[in-house]
Amino acid sequence: MTTKDEVQRLKKIDEKERIRDLQNQRGYTVIKANSLIQKTTYNLTSTEQKLILSMIKNIDITSKNLGIFRFHIRDFCDIMGLKYNGKIIADIKEAITRLASDDKKFWIEEIDEKGKKSSTYFSWIGSAKITESVVEISMGQHMLKYLIGLNEYFTQYNFWNIIYLKSKYSIRLFELLKSYENIGKLRISVAELREKFQANQKLYGDFKRTVLLKSKEEINKYTDIQIDFMEIKNGKSVEFIEFTINSLSPTESEIKQIAVDKGATMKLAQPVYTQLDLF
Repeated sequence: MTTKDEVQRLKKIDEKERIRDLQNQRGYTVIKANSLIQKTTYNLTSTEQKLILSMIKNIDITSKNLGIFRFHIRDFCDIMGLKYNGKIIADIKEAITRLASDDKKFWIEEIDEKGKKSSTYFSWIGSAKITESVVEISMGQHMLKYLIGLNEYFTQYNFWNIIYLKSKYSIRLFELLKSYENIGKLRISVAELREKFQANQKLYGDFKRTVLLKSKEEINKYTDIQIDFMEIKNGKSVEFIEFTINSLSPTESEIKQIAVDKGATMKLAQPVYTQLDLF
């Protein structure tokens, strides 16, 4: 075997190991305090949410650089089933820029053990550095209290659940309903849901089609829960939505995870998207 052949063989081994690692990352766990899901109001695109969740799944509490995340855009694309090209690199850089802007800051509403209410103003990331296609993001220390060391009132799920959720509302609704999975239902006013998701559709019919029905379709198809909803009216107007949440069995969940993993691996199948959803 020539030196050139040996180099090519080692490159193939390295690439196989890289793909295997990315497949494993799809099974990593996202953990959030319930207050970060249930008591927040913000408007992030699906790509912005997936970047944040990708960082959260890689938190290493043993790291000396806790809260600092470094990744190659190509790896992010391969995990998500995105086609890696110049446009994608530019779009992700733009998404990171938006996440660091004041427009993406948000409030967390909380009540302490004494019943005292408080509101805290947050930014998703503290700083970001991009060198060619390598990204280094620092998540502010104030965010870490909602992501690590949680003993109660938290929600966790495997990252693969959100890979194919294209709508920004689908990701938000999945997380919200996942946080009530143990209860099996959630009743919430239309006004509160609109506010949480910053959904500005003027007509309820548009809100139902864009937020509720689209999210239900994607969540039921691509995640480990099955949801439905019922409208509760006050006169002719829909005032509340009552969601029902059912968990898949471990076997059903594993089958769905395998399907998502196979579809998202560019070596095995065509990617589901060829560009980022920026809306």
